[in-house]
Amino acid sequence: RRKHIDDEQMQRVMTALYYGAITHIDTELGRLFNELNRLGLANNTLILFTSDHGNMLGDRGLWFKDFMYEGSAHVPLIMKTPTNSPREYKQIIENIDLMPTLLDYARIPIPSGIQGRSFMPLLETGKQANWKNRCISDLTDTMHLADGWKFIDNHKGALELYNLKNDLGERTNLSQ
Repeated sequence: RRKHIDDEQMQRVMTALYYGAITHIDTELGRLFNELNRLGLANNTLILFTSDHGNMLGDRGLWFKDFMYEGSAHVPLIMKTPTNSPREYKQIIENIDLMPTLLDYARIPIPSGIQGRSFMPLLETGKQANWKNRCISDLTDTMHLADGWKFIDNHKGALELYNLKNDLGERTNLSQ
């Protein structure tokens, strides 16, 4: 029940708390960046910020996580390396790719059997050969994301298909 909140006052409080948490993160990251600059370490420090999930924040009347819609499934990933300049990438990056990437930057061999791949070449050159164009997520629902399309099976008989290139808000279910 906590994922559907009809109380408008509670929605305002939860939204304010969420934005307050974002403001807190911004403030603390600013302190970190200022200290790295003060110590002369900003140009040789790798910084990675990510999360394990997004938050629906009332979109579709849903709150919190555990949904395959972009509000929950699309997570932040911000990375500052000593060599890359700010830019936005549209490639699919999964949490399993973080460890190989960090090992790559630390010049530590990536152990065999690791599922993820380093995306360091993508960050350094803006492209990477044979990079993945799909991912699968499975929790209470299953999501397949490939080439700008998202397919959701909620395991209750309802199927959803979205063209994320034309419908990032996932409002038009093309499976019907």
